[in-house]
Amino acid sequence: MIDEYEGDLGQPARDKQTVNYGQVQLYIYVTLPAMPWLKINRDLTAILALVRLCKTDGQDASLTPVWYQDMGMVQAFDITTINCVVGRLKVENCWGIVD
Repeated sequence: MIDEYEGDLGQPARDKQTVNYGQVQLYIYVTLPAMPWLKINRDLTAILALVRLCKTDGQDASLTPVWYQDMGMVQAFDITTINCVVGRLKVENCWGIVD
């Protein structure tokens, strides 16, 4: 789920389900402190997945092959919003070491 109006700050939040393909770069455990002035009365914790997204132009991989050659930006997702993870590939990091 994403905010359909994430680029338009004047609009209220509206959930929109999307299908994304990408490569998980990192998992991050975060704690946001309580901020009563934002109506957050207790600490919030989340696990985020930093994912380098595939540029798919909205294509569905179940209908059209999606290639991991044309990668886009890294985006953070709450792992509770990830419905499915498929496959695992070994890749070389920037030092040439296989993870």
